Amino acid sequence: MNKVRIGEVATLRPKLPLGAGENASAPVAFTAMADIGEDGRVQNIQERKLEEVKKGFTYFSKGDVLLAKITPCMENGKAAYINELPHDHGFGSTEFHVIRPGDQIDGKYLFYALWNAEFRAIAKNNMKGAAGQKRLPASYIEDHEVSLPPLPEQKRIAAILDKADAIRRKRQETLTLTENLIQATFLDMFGRSLDKDSRYPEQQLKDVVKEDTIVTYGIVQAGPEF
Repeated sequence: MNKVRIGEVATLRPKLPLGAGENASAPVAFTAMADIGEDGRVQNIQERKLEEVKKGFTYFSKGDVLLAKITPCMENGKAAYINELPHDHGFGSTEFHVIRPGDQIDGKYLFYALWNAEFRAIAKNNMKGAAGQKRLPASYIEDHEVSLPPLPEQKRIAAILDKADAIRRKRQETLTLTENLIQATFLDMFGRSLDKDSRYPEQQLKDVVKEDTIVTYGIVQAGPEF
């Protein structure tokens, strides 16, 4: 399958279009690092005035991919495909790489090419800077090669990965609900055992264990019968 450098099919650090910054009071979308989850989703979109964020923040728009550049956010998977915005333009943390797909690559396909454990593991070894402040260079993303099937195939692959990710999320939600139910049931049955109004009577261990039982290293074991 044909492989290409991301820099050949996408643009990093896209610029705000000419004329878009004339209305300083215009509302724009804003995302801080905390607004992007490690699950590849936008958890929150704020609203700011253009004059507040035009300088000192990173520009993006609908259809772009955001990828955290700083440790440990990059390694933890903070990234998102911006498939909708309440305004035409958005700005975010300077610790985001913004990757804008060109005509040859689907945006969601590009997102999955970057939001995966294999990419992060290799990218981690290519970060630059001092400990605790390491960042992934834009040049690494531009030089990173991805498979490039025809656009319809890219969209089909992205749709399959969307479904797989939805199943993974549902499974995680089910596990969380099960854990919460088990904990709540246990607390309901035994959590109030020390309360004077507990529904369950208390007894000393010696009153409910046979005399020929011994305790070794915290494990109750049956002793030999004579």
